[in-house]
Amino acid sequence: MTNWKKHLSRFQIVLTSLLAAVLIAGCQESVDKTDYVARVNDSYLSGNDLLEILDSVSVDDNFKAEVIRNWIIKEVLYQEAVKEGILDEEYFMNIIEKSKRELAGSLLLNNFSSNLTLDYQPKEVEEYYNQNKGEFRFGSNSFKLNISTFSDHNNAVQFRSLLLSSGWDDALTKHSDDSTLLIISNGIILSEQDIYPQKLARIVNGLHPLEISIVISDDAGYHTVVQVLNNFRKGIIPPFDAIKESVEERFIVNKKKQLLDNYIEQLYSKSEIEIKN
Repeated sequence: MTNWKKHLSRFQIVLTSLLAAVLIAGCQESVDKTDYVARVNDSYLSGNDLLEILDSVSVDDNFKAEVIRNWIIKEVLYQEAVKEGILDEEYFMNIIEKSKRELAGSLLLNNFSSNLTLDYQPKEVEEYYNQNKGEFRFGSNSFKLNISTFSDHNNAVQFRSLLLSSGWDDALTKHSDDSTLLIISNGIILSEQDIYPQKLARIVNGLHPLEISIVISDDAGYHTVVQVLNNFRKGIIPPFDAIKESVEERFIVNKKKQLLDNYIEQLYSKSEIEIKN
């Protein structure tokens, strides 16, 4: 229930392995040999490194076990590849060189994007909406939702009670230190086919704006409460105020893309470039 959206080439596979190897190498350098969660020969995965991979402490134990298992498989394959001399093969070295160029370029663009400071006025977002209204037409029935997911049923029930009596913000405030509150989505807009599992989709379909669902539990032990803020029929263009956050997100993405394109164009103009016919 934590996933609401329904969720290579040989070069891509190797590149992914290279990135994994960099992470593994970092793990090996920092691990206390007496404090680790997994080991393959002389390679160690510490608890801190595992948290870095997971990017969260609030994950299911089964998912955590699968991540550890995947790390072990990658490490076993890597160590065997070293024994077989794969790292010394010319083909591998060529891919390494090409990967360095692509990875360096990607990191450069990522750094540029991360350091961007966007300066814009609220009216610019509304102007963007007015100029691109057709892009915001819903291709299917969609819903604007508040969603909270817990690992504890009783806490989910308490949250729902607060939501009914005091509202979303107050319920979140009173559960701000609740370690069983795993996921919060404020005002997320999802199309009907993107709401998963179907049990959740069916319940959302039956709710009117501002109505609150019962606690919805699944076999994995997650307990979800949903509040429908608005619903949109297929084919309509919603008013700006109803989707202001989504419009602003798309406006920012478009703005960043323009700045990235300008940055690349500047680099292009500074370089000596020749294309022969």
